[in-house]
Amino acid sequence: MDIRKNRVVTLHYTLRDDNDMVLETTLEKIPLSYIHGHEQILSGIEEVVQGKKPGDHITTVIPSDQAYGERDESLTSVLPAAVFQGADEIKPGMRFEMPHDEGIHIATVVELMGRDVRIDNNHPLAGKTLHAEIEVVDVREPTDEERESGEARQMYELIDE
Repeated sequence: MDIRKNRVVTLHYTLRDDNDMVLETTLEKIPLSYIHGHEQILSGIEEVVQGKKPGDHITTVIPSDQAYGERDESLTSVLPAAVFQGADEIKPGMRFEMPHDEGIHIATVVELMGRDVRIDNNHPLAGKTLHAEIEVVDVREPTDEERESGEARQMYELIDE
C-alpha cells in the first residue's frame, strides 16, 4: 500500500542540521504515526514520502520554509523577570512553555537585561535547513476511531494491546 491522503503512515526519521548534528530522531524509539495530508508533520517530509511504500528509504534536504519556517525577528520580546517566578535560575538558552493563541509553544531566553529578559518565540529550528533520513515503516487505512479523532494511534498504543 502506498502513501496517499488520509492513510495512516508510520515513519522512522532522523533530522540533522548543516553540521551533521542530530536534532531529532525516532531510531531506537517508537516510530512516528500520522494521518497523511492533514498537516500533522513537516510539509517537506509529507511531500517527499507521498507515493512511497513500507520499506522505502528516503534521504532529502528540507528547506526552512518547508520545515519550521523562517526566523521572524518580530517574535522576540522583552518580559519582566518576575514572569519567571518559581524558576531557580534564568539564563540564556533556557527554554520554557508559553501560552499562545494556537496553544502552547516553546520560547527561549536570549538575554538577561537587568530586571528584564529578552525571549525568542521562534521555533528553535526556525530558519534552519534540515537533512532528513526517513524510513517508511507502515502504511494502512485509518480505523474508524482515527477517522473520527483525526489522529493516528501511535505504535506504542498498538503494542500495549
